[in-house]
Amino acid sequence: MDKIDFLFVGVGGQGVLTASRLVSSVGFKSGYDVKLTEVHGMAQRGGSVESAVRLAKKVHSPLLSKGEVDFLVAFECLEAARYLEYLKPDGKLLVSDEMLPPLSVISGKAEYPVDIMDKIKDLGFDFDLVNASKLAKDVGNPKTINIIMMGLLSKYLDIPEDLWIESIKESLPERLHEINLKAFMVGRKYE
Repeated sequence: MDKIDFLFVGVGGQGVLTASRLVSSVGFKSGYDVKLTEVHGMAQRGGSVESAVRLAKKVHSPLLSKGEVDFLVAFECLEAARYLEYLKPDGKLLVSDEMLPPLSVISGKAEYPVDIMDKIKDLGFDFDLVNASKLAKDVGNPKTINIIMMGLLSKYLDIPEDLWIESIKESLPERLHEINLKAFMVGRKYE
């Protein structure tokens, strides 16, 4: 591929920024020019977080337009729906089945839509829905959802596994290597 656009979305504390930085590192190690943007929003309060990554021979701008994202990686279902318009018609959506109600739902001003993934399916998008929170608990650390999702993403990219492993080790403290490498392999082997 000449250019690959990624959009990572979720809520504060889910590791969206770590995931995007990991993909940036892997892309750079693979010989791509890489550009990364981050929007934190109200991340500290569980608000929406987005990060875009563009890999290409030469990247002039990291800004993504609606309908051009190759991979939309969502760590939460409502965030998947919120950013779906950025995905190409033939793009790939990877979604953790987490449902974390936003402040408007918690305060009673809105209801969390329960049929989000059914609506996405009806639109015809190609997606993988992953019970990443269960997988992360099985791995031994519920905070590894983002790395499980990166393992899943890695299956769709022609980037050697050893570059992912190297980037995980460089991106995370040594005390977290073993659990995150395990999480990555769980995602990579997910069917």
